[in-house]
Amino acid sequence: MNNLITTKQLVQNRWFDSQILTLDQTKLCIKVSDLFNSRELEIPYEEIILNKISRSAGPNKILLGISLAVCLFIMYMIGAFEDFLYMGIGAVAICIILFKVTYYYQIKNIIVPTYSMGYLLIFDEIPNKSTSDDFLNSLKVNGKNYLINKYGRVDKDMPLEPQLFYLTKLRELEVINQEEYETLKNHALDKDLPSTPIGFTPPSPSLPN
Repeated sequence: MNNLITTKQLVQNRWFDSQILTLDQTKLCIKVSDLFNSRELEIPYEEIILNKISRSAGPNKILLGISLAVCLFIMYMIGAFEDFLYMGIGAVAICIILFKVTYYYQIKNIIVPTYSMGYLLIFDEIPNKSTSDDFLNSLKVNGKNYLINKYGRVDKDMPLEPQLFYLTKLRELEVINQEEYETLKNHALDKDLPSTPIGFTPPSPSLPN
């Protein structure tokens, strides 16, 4: 298995939103900013559900059409009031927010689910498809290598139960395949144990259940 963990950064800008994503040896770091605020997040690889990362299908024209129709209806209703200026400004603001939210969640995104932090949206094909594909591949490789190095090794001096638990979790996440799982499990159960022990990191912090 490849134990190389790379450091990589992805800078993305879309409309008024920007984000900087950085991969290091243990986590994914994200700095997100828009017109109103900015925030930073650190997501350990243990938090990311690597085998559930997916791409959105792209814009949903029906939802965008409904959103636009609602915006036009609000503006039409506001026009019936005498105090059109202030209410009109408010209506326009509501329409912009509604349309932006609908559009933002329907355009192409890479959806990265986590166990306890919801999901992360990476702008797909920004700045271009090859760059976003390369970053996504590095995220998966880094995450898998980190989990394998930390949880996918056997040590006969460590308790058996947590080792089997971690190996099962790695199989469920598709970090290791069935053959690798059976081999490591047999080592843990002292079946065909190699003469050179592989080593195992103590079980803290644990993988999410």
